[in-house]
Amino acid sequence: MNMIEFRITSDLQELRKQSISANFDETKAWLTENLEPLRTMAVTPESMSQCKQYRASIRKVRDRIDESRKLAKAAAMEAYSDFEAKCKELTALCDEAANALDVQIKAMENAVKEEKRLRLMDYFAKTVGDMAEWITFDDCFNPKWLNATYAESTAQADMCAAIDRCRADLNAIRALGSEFETELLAEYRTTRNIGAVLMKNNTLTQLKAEEDERKRRESEAKKEQRFKMYAMPPEMYGQQAETGSVNELVDEDGQELADAPSVADVIRSTEREAFEQATVQEPEYKVAFLAISTARKLDGLRDYMQANGIRFMPVPKE
Repeated sequence: MNMIEFRITSDLQELRKQSISANFDETKAWLTENLEPLRTMAVTPESMSQCKQYRASIRKVRDRIDESRKLAKAAAMEAYSDFEAKCKELTALCDEAANALDVQIKAMENAVKEEKRLRLMDYFAKTVGDMAEWITFDDCFNPKWLNATYAESTAQADMCAAIDRCRADLNAIRALGSEFETELLAEYRTTRNIGAVLMKNNTLTQLKAEEDERKRRESEAKKEQRFKMYAMPPEMYGQQAETGSVNELVDEDGQELADAPSVADVIRSTEREAFEQATVQEPEYKVAFLAISTARKLDGLRDYMQANGIRFMPVPKE
């Protein structure tokens, strides 16, 4: 198709030389001379009427200047308006034909891109292997792969690099040996960000340490409570019985101390042993003593006495 060159046949240089004349200098000189006093004039009640007349006169001159500007613009634009309308008619014909071709060209280009995308998806499926659980084609897809100028082999290399990065990240997470590995892997699956995973590991580790410390303190408090009960003076045992707390030993939170025998257990054990000893004519001796040791050793003493049938009870008040 032979192309036509659109060109302007009028002499634009002559058009540029043309100018619209007016008495600019005369008007500017008059305005400068007559408006200067008005800029500094003070408006008073006595001069109000005269000032309003000055304002009306100035606005009348201003309106006349602006009206002349519009008339000159309309005259200058008259020739251009006809030229502009004819140019727009021609460009519309061009746009109609170009757009008709553009629709088909884009459809063809999109079809080519889709074919390339399908080939890359097939390559990914054959390459991902055991990493399919952790990375998908969409995770590593880059839209620029579909550009005609982007080589398919380069896109495949990018894809392999993304799979290798994912594998390296997973190996790094497992190498941490964290007890929160399951949570960390779930975080990576969501964020694909090894930095976010490390931050989560630090947070979980800190929370676990705080929880362990809390449990340790609770355990120490329970041991201290048992120690205080074993080391209680005889008169305090009587108070314990009188206040009705003979059924169990409790900590500050009201929880039963699992490792300490309740007074009720001691009483039942004493009654049972008394019955068993009723048929044995072996002399018994009563010994009152105060034992001071660690909670673990006192637990051992209690177990030994129970295992050997040695009865023990709070020392009664005298």
